[in-house]
Amino acid sequence: MKIYIVTAGSYNDYGIEAVFTDKAKAEYYCAKNNREVNGLSWPYRNWEYHIEEYYVVDKSVDLNDTDPDDKPGYVYCIAANMVQDCSVVFKSDYEKFCTKNKRDTETEYVWLSEKNEELALKIYFDRKSRKRAVKE
Repeated sequence: MKIYIVTAGSYNDYGIEAVFTDKAKAEYYCAKNNREVNGLSWPYRNWEYHIEEYYVVDKSVDLNDTDPDDKPGYVYCIAANMVQDCSVVFKSDYEKFCTKNKRDTETEYVWLSEKNEELALKIYFDRKSRKRAVKE
């Protein structure tokens, strides 16, 4: 399947304006917007709308073929009281991921089922406080 992405601008002003599955609709959208934007005709603008074509490959994924408790989540790498990185990892791969990517003794990893940097930092600080309390 093909999709048609209408873009406009250049460099910092470049962006996606619309996405279509029908080429005729994408062409109509471009022609209409290239003729008139904000009341100015095309020669007065420094950019125009273009169509970029992409193929969409819809890979089949069977969500029933895995353990229902083994789901993807977000692993936050936290060091120096800041989130350094975030990766998507299956829960069953969490321990292996932490061991493989351990940076130093101060680095902590937090796995969450949803993306939530604030909660990851809260868990990190709670762990840090507990470690300090155990030492004292």
